[in-house]
Amino acid sequence: MKRLAVALSAAVISLSAMANGSVSDQKVDSLSQAMATSWGSMLKAQLSQRVDEMKSMGFALDKQKVLVALGSYLKGEQMAFTAEGAEAYLSAYIDGLMPKEEVLSTASQQEFLDKQLSRQGVIKTASGLVFETVKEGTGRSPKLTDKVRVLYKGRLADGTVFDSTDNEGPIEFDVNRLVKGFTEGLLLMREGGEYRLFIPASLGYGERGAGGVIPANAALDFDVTLIEIVNQ
Repeated sequence: MKRLAVALSAAVISLSAMANGSVSDQKVDSLSQAMATSWGSMLKAQLSQRVDEMKSMGFALDKQKVLVALGSYLKGEQMAFTAEGAEAYLSAYIDGLMPKEEVLSTASQQEFLDKQLSRQGVIKTASGLVFETVKEGTGRSPKLTDKVRVLYKGRLADGTVFDSTDNEGPIEFDVNRLVKGFTEGLLLMREGGEYRLFIPASLGYGERGAGGVIPANAALDFDVTLIEIVNQ
């Protein structure tokens, strides 16, 4: 910044002197060269740093080509893009760098659900929920307006665990504030019971998935233990 301030001060002095006709063409040329060198040095350093940063983020940039193209633009030469075209190209390029969320095929997820149904004791409800009673409870069954305390482990069809209470222990939540398949499964259970719920995407997170953790169209596989109803 100090160098820029000196250059600007010199420019003001030079322009003032030129207005009085006391500066030769040689001095004007020298001052112009000095200012261009000062500004160019700072600009080149800043651009070089920025190009390095963008390359580290995946941008396919060549530092020398950027500098040459910038020089051409400043000289008013014909460029490959208009300003609007450049913005559109960069926007599309950046979109291409963004990680794409995984989308599972509906066929693969249905195959997973059908495989579960082929096992003895696995039941499918009218809504499409598939469940297995691991241990029948003996307590009360929750209502839609209840709050419950549960243990659970959620997996994708390939066995990937995306959520679990294994580390933090039981958790409490309202029955009616869950994905439809989980809510329906809880309503089938009794306190003390253990179920395995196989939830199709239509009763889970559907085509949108969830938070980059659950892919679009994913079937969900939950181990659920209903400890108790905790209404106060």
